[in-house]
Amino acid sequence: MDFSAANLERLKQYFDQIWLDEAAYPAILPKTMEDVMSAISWCRQNGWKLLFVGSGHSFSARFKVPDRVLTLVSVARDGMSTPDLKDLTVEVESGVPVEAVDDYVKHNGFRLDNLPPDYEGTIGGLICGEFGSTIRNLIQGVDIVDGRAMSLRFGGRVRKNVSGFDIAGLFAGSRGRLGWLDRVYLRLTPLQAPFVPVKKRKLQTSMPETDGIFERIKSAFDPDSVFMTDFS
Repeated sequence: MDFSAANLERLKQYFDQIWLDEAAYPAILPKTMEDVMSAISWCRQNGWKLLFVGSGHSFSARFKVPDRVLTLVSVARDGMSTPDLKDLTVEVESGVPVEAVDDYVKHNGFRLDNLPPDYEGTIGGLICGEFGSTIRNLIQGVDIVDGRAMSLRFGGRVRKNVSGFDIAGLFAGSRGRLGWLDRVYLRLTPLQAPFVPVKKRKLQTSMPETDGIFERIKSAFDPDSVFMTDFS
């Protein structure tokens, strides 16, 4: 790693309260959204990349954390709101285990349809990882921190009968390329309601108009390319 011991010590001092000494690479465990904003700002100013890792994330067996990359372990956010019939939504911070969310909403008389069986990670890892697309229909809103260290909300608790671009759904399977997921608003179904399977649609990604669309979306969320995009 092309980072001297003196520079590493200064980095540890800068992130003193959230530094992970046991990690093999420079890594932090943020406790607040402000911690995340500080990490993003530091990386922007110092020309580093930021890698988001949470329980349930998976990478290629060949993947190694490159030099000048700060790893942010996002498993410390673990709060949930109380669901009710009025809005059929539960607000979940990204570090809550999926099993805990499932048990909690069932205890309150609701369910989350199409959760992958036996998933052991957090709700943030589920949404941003390889299984994110399977529950995209449950994502009603997200609170995120983007590549400019700005806090943004797309969607939320209130369900509106409007049409438009599903910005919150972009974070399904995004692998941290677009921003840090602080919390998510999930659509609930009452336990007694019949199950309606989600119809799988074939994605049309080879059309000329889709060329470069991800790069354009990413540049809107992360104009300075702070977030890691290559996990090969």
